[in-house]
Amino acid sequence: MKQWSFSNSITATSAHPGNPDIYLCGSKNTIYAVDQRRPQPFREYKGAFGQSILFLDESQFVSSGDVIARDCGEKAIMAWDFDSSAVMSNQIFLERYAVPCLRKHPSDHIFMAQTHGNYIALFSTRRPYKMNKHLRFEKHQVAGYNIGFDISPDGRTVASGSANGKVYFFNYSNGRVLRESSIFHAPLIQPCTDVKFHPVLPSHVAVSTWNGLIVILK
Repeated sequence: MKQWSFSNSITATSAHPGNPDIYLCGSKNTIYAVDQRRPQPFREYKGAFGQSILFLDESQFVSSGDVIARDCGEKAIMAWDFDSSAVMSNQIFLERYAVPCLRKHPSDHIFMAQTHGNYIALFSTRRPYKMNKHLRFEKHQVAGYNIGFDISPDGRTVASGSANGKVYFFNYSNGRVLRESSIFHAPLIQPCTDVKFHPVLPSHVAVSTWNGLIVILK
């Protein structure tokens, strides 16, 4: 087991898709690249950060932050070159919402972003990372929580947690709500903070909740 010490709390990690020894560790203002074979981080990426890290391929990744400028979400999503640590774009998402979660579609050249605007936005994984302005997934509630979401292994369904104690299932191709599953009922409603499809049994979904429960939906 390897251990590293950082000056700030680590809020997100992501494994390199081509090298199982390398990880990215995100903190408030820095993303650190670490290698299990080295005693110290070997690269740093400086910028507003704090929420999520997602590799698009072996050479580039995106990160999300919570720095909101007066007119837009400055650096809400940033694209980085892994090898040079250069910022490839910080003008991907220009709306005034923080982004608590990023996910990549398993087959399309698309990544998705949960936003505090109560919707999931879609972006191209290719420069200039253009946002799809004609499709989004909405009806669930984020309400300031770090609400997560996931994509089914076949890429056909998107599932999102919600602050109202439900899980929402969306049709990936058109954004329509397929169904809602209530985990909590009034008056004891707790936010559903994250969801995860089973990699082999996609009809099984794990749901984490604000009060520390793990619930399995079938």
